[in-house]
Amino acid sequence: PADPNSPAIMGVSAEVAHFILEKKTSSGNAYSPLTAAQYFSSWKTALFKKFPGLAYRSSCPEWYEQLYRGLRMKATVECIKRGGRVSKKAVGMSAETLKSTALFLLKQEDANLGYEERAILVTLYHAVGRGGEVDSSVWNFASYDEDRAMIVFDWGESKNGVQYAMSMHPQNPGENNDGWLLDWPHSIACQLIGGPRKLAPESDMSFLFPAYVGMASGGAATKVSRIIKKARDGGVEGIPDEMASHGLRVTAADVMFFSYKLPLMSAVTRGGWDCKGDTLAFYYISNKKHIAEAGKVLAGWSDPFMKVSPPSLDAIVNSNNASTIESFCYNLFHETAIHNMLSNHLKPFRDTMAASLLMYYRETKAALGRESPIIRAIHRAALESHINLGDLPQFSKSIMERFKIQNAKNMAEDKDEAIENLTLMCVKLLDEQKEMKASLKRVEDGNNEMQGKLDQVIGAVEALTLTTPGSGSKRPRRESGIEPNDLSDRFARGAAQPAAAAPSAGQASRPGTAPSAPPQRSINAALTQGRDLSATIDWSKLGDWSGHQLLMTCLKTGQDWTKPNFLPPTLFPATMDKSTLRTKRSRAKSVLVALNGVAVASDQSLDKWFDVSGVPTDEAEKRSFLDDLTHQLVDGWMTQVVSVLYDARRSELNQERLMLEAQARDNQRDAKLATNKKQRG
Repeated sequence: PADPNSPAIMGVSAEVAHFILEKKTSSGNAYSPLTAAQYFSSWKTALFKKFPGLAYRSSCPEWYEQLYRGLRMKATVECIKRGGRVSKKAVGMSAETLKSTALFLLKQEDANLGYEERAILVTLYHAVGRGGEVDSSVWNFASYDEDRAMIVFDWGESKNGVQYAMSMHPQNPGENNDGWLLDWPHSIACQLIGGPRKLAPESDMSFLFPAYVGMASGGAATKVSRIIKKARDGGVEGIPDEMASHGLRVTAADVMFFSYKLPLMSAVTRGGWDCKGDTLAFYYISNKKHIAEAGKVLAGWSDPFMKVSPPSLDAIVNSNNASTIESFCYNLFHETAIHNMLSNHLKPFRDTMAASLLMYYRETKAALGRESPIIRAIHRAALESHINLGDLPQFSKSIMERFKIQNAKNMAEDKDEAIENLTLMCVKLLDEQKEMKASLKRVEDGNNEMQGKLDQVIGAVEALTLTTPGSGSKRPRRESGIEPNDLSDRFARGAAQPAAAAPSAGQASRPGTAPSAPPQRSINAALTQGRDLSATIDWSKLGDWSGHQLLMTCLKTGQDWTKPNFLPPTLFPATMDKSTLRTKRSRAKSVLVALNGVAVASDQSLDKWFDVSGVPTDEAEKRSFLDDLTHQLVDGWMTQVVSVLYDARRSELNQERLMLEAQARDNQRDAKLATNKKQRG
């Protein structure tokens, strides 16, 4: 146009603006200022798309800005005159209400969907994002900044058409350790492990939330709004009726702007609000720094300038279990869609997620129950890595204590409070150390007592006369060359060595000959009389054995629980009545059947531990074979067995309760009928 600031189309646009001002809604009222401005903006977008030359100098020419501001000002004045609201600002919820919402989503019937929905809300909160912005972030370009202990990925802002770095930080656990509900590493780990397995449209990119990719315009935001509505309708208190997906941005903004320690620039930067001024260059140069500062405030930390140390596996890793913990982390995430990245450039973040899951293991299990998918996934990874499930609460405690000590100064509002917290932690640790020393002393005393008994046994074994048949003579001769290590092999084989002839009652032992045999129940008698190793075991005590001891003993002694002659009566004292004997055999078999069931259900190859015929005959191979059957492995199976039995019993009791309630209702109805009948009579 001859005059770029006053093209011919400006007059037509002015007529459109006037039409929007005069247009009435179905209720007879004029459009609100914001709605009117949006309609005019949509007109401009369509116009510039049809005639690209209009935007050759700027996407928002000066003539359009004048019309837009004039339309909005006139619409605002008219709105005020008729007593209306100038704008309907988005409303948010409090951070505590967001925690309650996250817990509600985790407890819903579809737990897998709950993991995804909780991760969506937590991500939008920490990213100060709009509902429609969850579909653009990918794992491929994510990186872990070990110096600052934060993961960084690209965040796309659809409204302004920009993309910038977004950092995520571990949450402050708080006094009640309920920070896990808003902890981003914990939420994204649950989503990766237990979330829906829906894949994104065919692409080489691994999206954070693939189920939200490729939706129609506004679809993702609407879906997020439905999540919030579901929580509100489900009884979560504190969610405003008019709150939608954009309200999460308001929630995050309130947290940031009400933090007196956070610079305004940092809050503006993380929220992605327009920043047009002399500080624009500094804004881009310091973008990552400001975003990280605001991210730490959103994560509940007091000082945004202080480094936050993440939960670390260093609290539980030592020279003896390093490979076991690494195996646990691998097994925990190896079925996720991004396991290759988590094993390579995102491995430090994988360890942070694993540490977060372990640190909040007790709180998560208490809130969701042992049957929740994430707890079952942790248990499965632990068992696959030969970690005793009983060790997980201690792992949780150790990681939490280290995490709180490292970040103690930043968890408090002032220095005095931080010193007080550290003092309490130190006193607690000293008390625990004192108790550990007392426990260690008891163990040492027990070891000393055991060592004394072992010395007596060794002395008795050294006194045994191990003999073989003489050559050409009836007199037994002493066997030479017996190594101490061979003694255990003799026991394992149940070797039957001919006994030395005991002197008759009228004979005296000759000088230099072997002493007479010990009493019949002794080890020597068991060997010299050709008894199997099974006969040297006090099977009457099997009711006090652990599952590992029972299974290991059966493997060593060849007791096959699938055969009718399992634990024959000859192994038990003759004084034991038949009823007790049958009960012990039945219970032992039931335990082995149950252990076999849960073991084979998790891995078919574990059936080898229940096949007596598969035990190697070579002593070295046999020892290696039995060494692999650890206490932790069998204890894990026992835990699953108890869990199944508990659930079955709980189901039975629940059914019984329902029957009693139904019976009570019937009784009440009968009583009411009888009363009515009596009154009518």
